[in-house]
Amino acid sequence: MQQDTRQLPDDHVHWIKQSKINVEKRLRRLRRTNTQTIITGLLASTFATVLAGYTAASNSPLMSWRWTCALVAVFTLCATISTGLQKQFDISGSLSKISGCLGRLNALELAVHLGNRTREEIAKECEEIAVQYPDYIAN
Repeated sequence: MQQDTRQLPDDHVHWIKQSKINVEKRLRRLRRTNTQTIITGLLASTFATVLAGYTAASNSPLMSWRWTCALVAVFTLCATISTGLQKQFDISGSLSKISGCLGRLNALELAVHLGNRTREEIAKECEEIAVQYPDYIAN
């Protein structure tokens, strides 16, 4: 059954658009956080490995042995914390879930524009998305 978007209640269309804006904002923020934790972990572990490897290969530290070991420990700690935070907050799982939410919102928005769903189907889909993704959508 073809229907015009204007026949839909404005609150459904507004809800879809506002939810998309919120989800896209959260997705960008989470991607940035994910990238930062990955880069921090990689750089810190790389510096620790290079410093320890150079010291072992040359058999002479860049500074005193105490400072070299302390620096390796600090870099290793940074890498461990970064990796632990990423795992603890399940950033990759959240990215997956938010991407799924955005995909459903995009599909729903397309269905509204194409007019190939009834009001009831659109309303039901909005409710399902609100139930499945309460942390990411507009209130």
